[in-house]
This record gives sequence, C-alpha cells and structure tokens, in this order.
Amino acid sequence: MAARLTPAYQTFNTANGSSPLAGGKIHFYVSESVSTNKDTFSDSDLSTANTNPLILDSAGRVQVNVFGDGAYKMVVADSSDVVISTFDPVTGSFIQNRLDNIAALTALAKSTLTNTDQYNVSGYYAQGDGGGGDFYYDSTSTATANGGTIFATDEGGSGRWYRIVDSIINVRQFGAKGDGTTDDTATIQAAMNYAKGTTSVATLRISGGTYLITSLDYGTPTATERYNIVGDGRNKTKFLKTDATAEPMLTISGSGAASFVSEIKFSGFRMEGQVATTTSCIQSYVIANCNFEDLWLEKSVVCWQDFGSISSVWDNCVFNAGQFGYKSEWFDSSISAGDPNANDMTNCTFTNNTKWGIWFDDGRMLNIRGGRCEGNGQTALGSDYGGLFVGQAAGSRIGTENNLGRDRVDDEAATGYGRAVSVQDVWFESNTGNSDIWFNGGANIASGCYFRTGSTFNTQDIRISNGTYRLDGNVHSVDKTNVINEESGVIAGNIIVGCRFFDPESNINYDPDKTTLNAVSTRFTPSVIALGAFKIQGADNVVVGLGGNYRDTGITSITRSGVGIYDVVVATAWVLPNNPLVYIQALSGSGAALPVSYTVTAIGTDGDFTIQIRRLDGLTNPLYDPTVDSVDRDFQVIAYA
Repeated sequence: MAARLTPAYQTFNTANGSSPLAGGKIHFYVSESVSTNKDTFSDSDLSTANTNPLILDSAGRVQVNVFGDGAYKMVVADSSDVVISTFDPVTGSFIQNRLDNIAALTALAKSTLTNTDQYNVSGYYAQGDGGGGDFYYDSTSTATANGGTIFATDEGGSGRWYRIVDSIINVRQFGAKGDGTTDDTATIQAAMNYAKGTTSVATLRISGGTYLITSLDYGTPTATERYNIVGDGRNKTKFLKTDATAEPMLTISGSGAASFVSEIKFSGFRMEGQVATTTSCIQSYVIANCNFEDLWLEKSVVCWQDFGSISSVWDNCVFNAGQFGYKSEWFDSSISAGDPNANDMTNCTFTNNTKWGIWFDDGRMLNIRGGRCEGNGQTALGSDYGGLFVGQAAGSRIGTENNLGRDRVDDEAATGYGRAVSVQDVWFESNTGNSDIWFNGGANIASGCYFRTGSTFNTQDIRISNGTYRLDGNVHSVDKTNVINEESGVIAGNIIVGCRFFDPESNINYDPDKTTLNAVSTRFTPSVIALGAFKIQGADNVVVGLGGNYRDTGITSITRSGVGIYDVVVATAWVLPNNPLVYIQALSGSGAALPVSYTVTAIGTDGDFTIQIRRLDGLTNPLYDPTVDSVDRDFQVIAYA
C-alpha cells in the first residue's frame, strides 16, 4: 500500500539546525539493512521511481513527492555523504524536527501528531549529553514506558514515543548522568533490564563518566538475551559505590541459576567499592566462555568473587586494594559441578590486597600468564597472607567424598594428580606475610617467574605444603633461608629445574626422596653482566649517560627510538643458555622517583635489547614521555645472568 514518506518541498537542515541542508542527500534503504537500496516513487501508483539518493536544492528542500510501500531506512546526509540522521523504520508521513531533550518530546500535544511522526532529540536532559536519539510516534500504543526506549506523552492515555535503536544501547539513553553526584543505579539497571529483555541489543555502552551506584544485577540471560557491557576505558568510565551496604556492586547470575551465562564480554571500565563492607566489585556464578578485559576493580572485600566459572579469560585486568584481589571457589550448583576450571588470566595485575592477591580453591586448571603480583598481604611477617594461595581442595573434582569431607569423583587433591594452578612469567614482589606463592593442594606449576621479595616481607618465595609441584626456570633474586620451602605433606614426584638462586644449598628446603633437583639449577649465582644509569631530559627527551662511560658498566649506549622506547647496546655479546633478566629502576634524579613498569623486547643474539618504559598512573599506564611534565628523570638498567 502506497504511503507518503516525505511531502514535496519538505525542508531539511544541517546537523545543528542553523541552516538549510543545501545539496544534501536523502538515501532510502530496506529497513534494518546496511545499504540495500529501496526505490521510492513520485506518484501514489508507484509507477515512476525517484532517484536514490534524492538531492536537496539550495534551500534544503525535496523537489518531488516521495511515496513508498512498506518500511524503509532513511539516511539524511550532507553533500559529501557525511551522515546527519538515520531513521528506521520510516513507513508513512515523515516530519523532520529537532528537540532539545526528552521532556520537550513528551510535552508535544497529541492533537498535533500523526501516527509514525518522527523526531530527533538532541539529549536526554540537555543537548549533547549522550541520551538523545531518533523517535517515532505510535498513536495507539499503551505500552509500559521504560524511561529509555518507550516514553508516554505528558497528556497520558494512549500514544507512545519509541526510540529507534540498533544493536548498541547507551545507559545515558535511559537517563544515567555519570556526573559523580547523581545516584545512577536505577537508570543503569533499567538499561540492563532492557538489554537483557530484547534480542536486538548486543552491547550496553557505558559512556565516560563517574557513575554512583549501590548494586546492579546483570541477571541470567539466555543465549538470545545475553549482552556485552563496554565502557570507554578504565581511565574514563568509573563506577563508585555510594553506600556501606554489604553487597556486590555487580552480580552476574546467582547461586540458584538454572543455566550458564556464556559468551559475554565486559571491557573498559573501573569499579571502586568500600574495602571494609563492599562484598565484591563483581560477583559471578557459572559463567562460561566469557571474556573480561581492561577492567580495574578495587577497594572491596573481594575485587572479583568467582563461583564455578568455566573456560573464561581475564586479560589486562587490575585487582587492587581489596582484601582479596581475585577469589575463586566451589559452590553447590544445580547445573554444573560447581568448581571453577580451565580459566585464564593473562597480563593481569594483583596489587595491594591486604590478604591475598589471588586465592584459588576447589577448582582446576587456573592458568596465570604474565603480569605481576605485588604488595599483597600487608600484614605481619609470617601471617597466612601473601601473593598467590592455592587451597587444599584445588585440583579435585566433585563426586565421592575427599579428605575435606566434601563430595568428589576422586580425591585428586589428596593424591596430587589434579591440575590446580599454572603460573608463568609473573613478577612477584613485596608480598607480605606467608609467601609469594603457597601451594597447599593439587598439582601446580610455576615457570619463568621472577621473585623479588625481601626477607623483611616474607621468609619464603614458594611454600608447598600439599600436593605436587614443578618449578621451572624461575629466578629468586633475594637470599633467604627457605626460598623454596617443601613441607612434609607434599607428595612424591616433584621437579625443580633450571631455577636460579643465590645459594641452592641454603635457599631450598626439600626432600630428595620426593623431589628431583635438576643439576642446572644448583650452585648458580646470578651475576650482573651489564649495569647502566641514564637520564631522560624532560625538555627534549634526550638520553644522556650517568656516572661515566657506559663501557665501564657493560653498556655501550642507550638511545631513544620512540616515546617510552629505548634501545640498549651492550659492550660485549652475551653467550648464555637463556635470555638475560633485565630490571629497570626509576631513581630520584632531578625529579621525584617515578613508579614505572617496563617491558623488555627484542633481545638479540648479541645481547642487545629494547625496553619500553610506562608510568604507573593507575589507569592506562602510558608509555613514558618526559616532555609532558618537563622534568628530568633518572633510570637504572641492570641485566642479570
């Protein structure tokens, strides 16, 4: 059935509405398609097709009648095809009008409206606040208004404004402000409920800002209801807990869930609770095949409390200043064994948690690769806190009863054969109390890790009290009585290979009947093979040497090749079985000491290497550019072998 899509001489304006859209273009496509053209016609018989796109005259006007059949997507663009507005669906008489906010939209008199009238609104409360969009009017609808995609008129009765949405919805379109003073809990929850309740929304976007909340519920969406939550980056999008109620800030699913929450993604936001009372920043149940990246969680009892997750990945996440950073446990689930298994944590940071950076029990195969575990514990020397804890039930499975009195299939933890945790290429430093790592159950592996915790923080880098273990290629840079401390509860079949100690005879406490100590790791004392200090001048980013010629210290030159990137050339080629261990330290110099992290790359066969220096700002950790603050900074480079 033919319907008029736009009247003849309909005028269109520029994006800010200040002038006619001279030479603009009106494209017509199949509704909900990307770019499938659909003809319009100049007559109601639909016999004479219009050009597509329609070209507006110098006054921004349509020169012909525009009739069509069915639903269209209408795209308004300028003469260079820069899109100004998109309207989908367009099914009848179209009126292009712009309003400042939602209040102006709902205040329109119903007597002036016709069915399917469409308006563009510039903001939710005010122009440009991110909550605006395109709307069409349904004069007969009595649907329940939800504050985001459906709005009733101020007059009441029938008639609703419907937001034209695509696969992304923004919390600001439901009225969230993110201004750091307004409680946005209700508006964000409304947006989450809408995203879960429709199959058309794949992503809930959280625009940059500080959102005050109490507690949010992601729910337990089915495969067709699940949605991602994406912020603008953990330095821009922040959730802040407003009260001291003992509850999570965000809960995914629940202990009584009848299905898994699978294949969702969270990224690009920060959550800050109250460390004494907030149960967790995020508490999750039976999630599977999910991905979480670029998150910063801090100041809660547990930064992330995980129950029963399966095959999920945490990447480049920070767990900071809680009591526990990441805590993973079994729970009594009706749909799974309830124990977490086959999860990966890559390049994550666990810092300044007062009990444990990572606490893992009742699960299998947690793989931790890269990143750092530093400054956790923060209580008395010898207390049962520290960096990474693996519990006595780790590595076991649900079924017949085990030594802890819980039902298990087999007692893998007691026999030491169940894989518990594999930790690889992680930096451990200044974890106070018990140890950097405590293996208390299951079969565990630590490889390629660097330990730099002094004896005033703890008396053992790795403590093993139960299960079995393999230590491969780790470096223990501090001389302590029991760097490796194997206790009597450990089961036979362990290996220590290729590790580096100051003095293996005094640093390792082990039972040779249970553990094999590979000869490569004995009597190996690391030595400094290159040492250099350099200044990065804040005014011009020039690198200069400190303390004499580099050749006196094993380093020929250090040159800047880009922002935060420095190439180090050594005086003598290193002939080593493994790559050297390089450590960068920020000195006080002309400016205050600067907390930094660094990455060592491109280690050549001749021993030369490249370093990337990043300043630890707690947010994005950008590559260090001293010209930003124009302060000279001093650094020391040490290479061990």
